[in-house]
Amino acid sequence: MRIKQLSFLVCGAIMATFVLISYVTSELVVSRGVDAIENSTTSEKMRQLRNYFHTSEIQLAHLAMDWACWDDAYRYMQDKNEEFISINLQQPILEKLNLSSIGYYNADETQAALAEDAEEIATLKDSGELSRQCGLFAAKLLGGNDDKLVGIVMVSGVPHIVAAHKIRDTAMVLPANGAVVMTRSIDADFVAETERNTLLRFSILPVGAVAAAAAEEDDTLFKTVREGESISSYSIMRDVFGRAAFCLHLVTDRAIARLGRRMFAQNFVLLIVSGLSMLIAFLVFTQKRILRRILSMQRQAQHIKNSTGTLKK
Repeated sequence: MRIKQLSFLVCGAIMATFVLISYVTSELVVSRGVDAIENSTTSEKMRQLRNYFHTSEIQLAHLAMDWACWDDAYRYMQDKNEEFISINLQQPILEKLNLSSIGYYNADETQAALAEDAEEIATLKDSGELSRQCGLFAAKLLGGNDDKLVGIVMVSGVPHIVAAHKIRDTAMVLPANGAVVMTRSIDADFVAETERNTLLRFSILPVGAVAAAAAEEDDTLFKTVREGESISSYSIMRDVFGRAAFCLHLVTDRAIARLGRRMFAQNFVLLIVSGLSMLIAFLVFTQKRILRRILSMQRQAQHIKNSTGTLKK
């Protein structure tokens, strides 16, 4: 085999090996890097979504405290003045506060007054379930030592944020004589409001839709599934009694993955162009410098051999 051909073969093999190693290395580095960034971003967005739900619970708890630590409410629990109900527990109040219901409960856990959103009650399978759940919530609060209680309850398959506070005078000097319970439905309007405020796209699914996520006891854990151009994350929300209530389904765009693939393609093309450029430059240099010297030495050696043969004859 001629030296020139051998040089081409050796350089081609080196170039092919270089391209293969560069491809495998870049694929591993970019893929793992993109996966790590996507996992971190998805985790942060899920925490943001869960924190928004927690913030909504805190806001409702503050509202319940305002209505519970109030001299008028304290007097109502003593004398059951109907004027208090006619002024405060009306449909316009519920709409203004964006609530599903407001209920007052006596110290013996019996219901004193309850105002419910008529439109929402009409959509529930069991119109009396919201009242029963509020009664259970009030009983849990009045049976304990805490002044407030907040969490999530399921009402006919619809999750509700519930906040309760023991009723006291405004100065919070007198002993509690009842409890106020407020609820807000986590419905389509709540989801739309949350999406506007967080810029996240999510939905609420039954717990059974994601059995693997429901099995997790740690609420900070969630299941992530990559589906084409999007990532679906599932996280379980638990009710006030510690039971799995519903599943948050967060959909995240895979913009980072697309950027990673584009960067990988650009870098790989750059590597190939750079490698070919170096190969061509090496071959040109080899042909002009080294190969010419070698060919010249071969011709000289052949000339000497031919000269030696002639002298012997």
